[in-house]
Amino acid sequence: MIMVLFFLTENYKTKTLIYQNPNGNIQMFENWPALVSYILIDGNFDVKKVLFNNLNISFFTSLQLGHHVEEKYLVWQELINDKIPGNMDFIINGHAGKTKIGFTNYESYIQAKSQIEPKYEIKYLGYVYPFTRRKKL
Repeated sequence: MIMVLFFLTENYKTKTLIYQNPNGNIQMFENWPALVSYILIDGNFDVKKVLFNNLNISFFTSLQLGHHVEEKYLVWQELINDKIPGNMDFIINGHAGKTKIGFTNYESYIQAKSQIEPKYEIKYLGYVYPFTRRKKL
């Protein structure tokens, strides 16, 4: 059994992350995407293809990884209201490299398709199972 120890502290006042890797080296990061991308690259993880399902930390991490990522996949599981989210628009306008977008919700797919130029292809993925989970009382 291999045990790997690292230490991570967040300064809540400055929002700085202080990371001590297993070799004892200490580094400071301004945000979570910077830290996560550093750990992925430093740990020699294969990040040629990245799949993410939100437009927050995981999306910004994919941007931070830069040239290490060849293909990005956004699997969108939320509803689209009147307008597609700004970060999705950022992707569609080509500012996030080669990123493919798939929707699990058909209504969201149709709503997004009506707002996106036909030249940017989006996909309807659906779910692996034939029904969505229902809450039990």
